Amino acid sequence: MTSGETSPCVAVTSLHVRLHDVRLTAHIGVLEQERVVAGDFLVNLDLTIGHAEAAVFADDLSATVDYAKAYAVVRECMRRPYQLLERAAGAVAQALLDQFPQVERLSVDVRKVNPPMGAASAGASACVTLARPKEYENLV
Repeated sequence: MTSGETSPCVAVTSLHVRLHDVRLTAHIGVLEQERVVAGDFLVNLDLTIGHAEAAVFADDLSATVDYAKAYAVVRECMRRPYQLLERAAGAVAQALLDQFPQVERLSVDVRKVNPPMGAASAGASACVTLARPKEYENLV
């Protein structure tokens, strides 16, 4: 199959674009100190792309998500202060849906690397999953 062709014999049933352990500093926390001193966070994304045949079979970037642009959205959202990891994850998820109409569903996990809880752990996180309503597919 040459570049630019699509496969008439198969359908893409699922395409996931993922970003793993994006390292950022942010002001997220309930305690005042957490909002004053930036902490270390890891963000993971799992973006489900609809109608991705052109990306898979024809090497067409417009049919998928440019992960550098997705990272820029994450970085911008994480510059804002939040009290809750849940709110940070929700803000990132909504901004990604707003920016990328080809995303049908996504999960955003925001992990605080060193939460102030007095225990040794690999962190605390909140994961939010959002999906577009099925009616949206007819509008795109």
